[in-house]
Amino acid sequence: MASQGKTLLVLGGVLALGIGGAIWLVMSDPAATDASGEDTAAAGAATDAAEGPAKTPVAGTKRPKKAGTASVVGEVRRSKGKVPVADQEVQLLPEKGDPWTVKTDASGAFKITEVPHGGPYELRVAAAKCGTIRMPGMALDRNEKRDVGTLWLDPSVKISVQVRTWADLPVTGAVVEAFAVAQADNFDWTKAFAQMGQAPVAVGKATTDAEGKATFPELATGRWTFTATKEGFARSGRSGISVRSDVEPPTVKLFLGTGHPLSGRVLDSTKTPLPGAQVLTGPPNTAWDLSSSPLRTRTTTDAQGKFEFAALDAGDAAIL
Repeated sequence: MASQGKTLLVLGGVLALGIGGAIWLVMSDPAATDASGEDTAAAGAATDAAEGPAKTPVAGTKRPKKAGTASVVGEVRRSKGKVPVADQEVQLLPEKGDPWTVKTDASGAFKITEVPHGGPYELRVAAAKCGTIRMPGMALDRNEKRDVGTLWLDPSVKISVQVRTWADLPVTGAVVEAFAVAQADNFDWTKAFAQMGQAPVAVGKATTDAEGKATFPELATGRWTFTATKEGFARSGRSGISVRSDVEPPTVKLFLGTGHPLSGRVLDSTKTPLPGAQVLTGPPNTAWDLSSSPLRTRTTTDAQGKFEFAALDAGDAAIL
């Protein structure tokens, strides 16, 4: 994924079905580099081919990581007494290659530096008898210092999600996904477009039974967003669900309706169609709300700049 590009902001009026908002178009920058460092590996392979037969790598050695300009910082604590967790391993995993691994200091703080921009990355903290903290789908911009805030390392929590129709009937066979919500208190909003362009990645997935219930047996303490999808219904979800190991977990209820179609077209300032533009739609006034990212539906414009959403929830929505 590229972290730098052109951004087109178009303000629109209220559409049919009360759907209105703004369109952000993030176009790829071909000069951007891949966080996995494959471009460097390809260049090295070409050089080796020109110089002669490839050399056999020494067993047990690892290719040096490509240094970047981004970093990830935060702290790990226990909920009880807010006690810092010292000497705790924290990993940042790229899509390919070896992870960055550091340990927390005496105050529970950690810092992962020289990370290449791009992504997606996954931040992970695991300990015995605790819910594994996972923050996948992290996209980093150039020179970004991503502060993930406090990560709570506590016993895992079992969460049930009920999926119902608006007539309060159970929905069988709906796919429910759980998304960890990152802290936004210290988020650098000047670097927000890299993260907004990244599709959210679920931590867990479950399917509803005959009673419309899906169960997540082991979730980490923190804030969560849950979504439900099923053919013939509009996608729905709830954000900002607080999960704590010392409090009886809530039963999350999601309601699915048949939804409504929406189509449109994306043009540039000269009224020329823009193919390949990413178009998102979701709840209004949530463009800068990280917890609402999983609630957005995404599509891409065709060769004529046209886009279409097959089924959206009734009511107002923003077009991003």
